[in-house]
Amino acid sequence: MSLFRISLLAILVVGGTGCDGYSKVSGVVVDGDGVPVVEAHVKVALEGYRVGIGVTTDSAGAFHERGCHEGTRHGVFDLVVEKTGYRTDRRRLPVSDANENLRIVLEREPMPLPPQTP
Repeated sequence: MSLFRISLLAILVVGGTGCDGYSKVSGVVVDGDGVPVVEAHVKVALEGYRVGIGVTTDSAGAFHERGCHEGTRHGVFDLVVEKTGYRTDRRRLPVSDANENLRIVLEREPMPLPPQTP
């Protein structure tokens, strides 16, 4: 890789972000029985901030996400957790350093009833 490309990449990654800092959110996603929900998609949308692409929970149901914030750290963010077969969990949380070690319980979608035969 040329020196120019390395320099450009460093500017884009470090200097060109426009971020004043990062807010973190982490925790675990479980079902109603306390069993970890693996590969649930967790997205963070910060009010007035950039939207992260999201992360996927690991084998223990854990996730760690951080979002770039510009200007004030006051406000709220939306946390959206989705997994096929479960109801989507949406919650609005205040932007703070206390949004780590969250426990999110996903409810299973009800199973459709089989068609009745006469």
